[in-house]
Amino acid sequence: MAKVEMNSSIALAGLSSARAYLFKQVRKPLRLKAEGLNVTFYERQDGPGGVWKFSQNAEDIFASPMYGSLMTNLPRDLMELSDSPWEDWAPVCPKHDIVQRYLQTYSTEVDVKYGTEVVKLFLRSPIQPNDWRLVARHVKSGEETTADFDYVIMATGTFEKLFMPTCAGLDEWARIYPNSISHSSTYRDASDFEGKASCFNVVVVGNSASGMDISSKLAPVAQKLWVASTRLADRSDEKAIPAKKIEYLVADKRLVKFEDNEEATDVDSIIFCTGYMYSSPFLKKGVQAQKPLFPDGFHVDDLGIRTHILDWVTNLGICWDSQGMRDVPRLTSPDFKDMKEWVETEKNKKGEKRHGELGGKISHFLKYPAYMKYIKRLEQWCLDSDEAATDKASEGNEPFKWTSRLSWVARNSRNIQMALRKQESDGQSLTTLESLGLSPPPKDRSNEKAEQREI
Repeated sequence: MAKVEMNSSIALAGLSSARAYLFKQVRKPLRLKAEGLNVTFYERQDGPGGVWKFSQNAEDIFASPMYGSLMTNLPRDLMELSDSPWEDWAPVCPKHDIVQRYLQTYSTEVDVKYGTEVVKLFLRSPIQPNDWRLVARHVKSGEETTADFDYVIMATGTFEKLFMPTCAGLDEWARIYPNSISHSSTYRDASDFEGKASCFNVVVVGNSASGMDISSKLAPVAQKLWVASTRLADRSDEKAIPAKKIEYLVADKRLVKFEDNEEATDVDSIIFCTGYMYSSPFLKKGVQAQKPLFPDGFHVDDLGIRTHILDWVTNLGICWDSQGMRDVPRLTSPDFKDMKEWVETEKNKKGEKRHGELGGKISHFLKYPAYMKYIKRLEQWCLDSDEAATDKASEGNEPFKWTSRLSWVARNSRNIQMALRKQESDGQSLTTLESLGLSPPPKDRSNEKAEQREI
């Protein structure tokens, strides 16, 4: 029999770097108390870090997609929490274990229900907005608890549901060579592929962050390496043979045919670095509903109508019930009609269909400088909210401040990554952008308030 707890508070599911703002509020609880709010954190892992919590064994429960040599694909400047600067020794793009320690240190003061997975979440009443029911299950004991909340923040990330594209011959290939097809989520180290064959030939599908990184790590151990992608601007390694999208596979000949009429022969392994789909299976349509509110896919339909969007970049990273937000004095959501029109405009603005969905996953992403403008808008939103506060005694962290240095880093992040890949070492000894021969604006915290006023 499930336990029942009654709360008038906020539930937050997930505990990784994307939850920085909530961490800041919890670490200075006077602000939340002044607002009359209490937060309960749920995290299914046994410690903080979320996706950065490395699992050596890809078969472990809730195994992270991190691999041994992975470092951030953004410079640390863009990943710094405003009230917790990186140590001076931290690399320009830190490896996953350094990021994990950074988050672990930052979250020491946060009270979290670790080892507790949210298995069901629904709005109990269609006419009573602040009435969320959350069912959580303890990972080890299996015991379930039920709690009611006014608001719920989903911070579960988007690295759960793998995307594996379909192509002719793939099922037959998997049947004949069951261990030769994998996803980047299970990749751990290039040494795992050494000695598999005297001539090891591999096809990497995808040339974004993980595709480029993994192919560069496999290049020294592979006899031949093909990188299949619709984007061929950057080569991960001189050894990599660029190819277009896979057209079909011929399993009995171990042949991969590409759309540019090129082919890969004697292929031993195919690694799909093709990302993930949005998935929130625990978020249900109602009390009795078994189907999720949002089906798995590359686009979340009607997100603007069903939820109040706070984090458009990660989409389901942070969301609030839009009707419920109307009851918060200093924060109101747009009209439903306006939200719907905005979502449709954004989808159409992004252009062609991807994976059969208008706009596809790209409709949920903001590229620079769009995301900079979005962050600045949120900054001003927070500042306006503070100025309108009736209780000036309430304390909390100031909002994250976007600076001219961050603008420079964001514009040049791709070049920074390429410069790091050209280094003979793994780049972990390089702790400043200047050490890469670059000249970013100085990091002068004393100017940040002035820059904030100019937003």
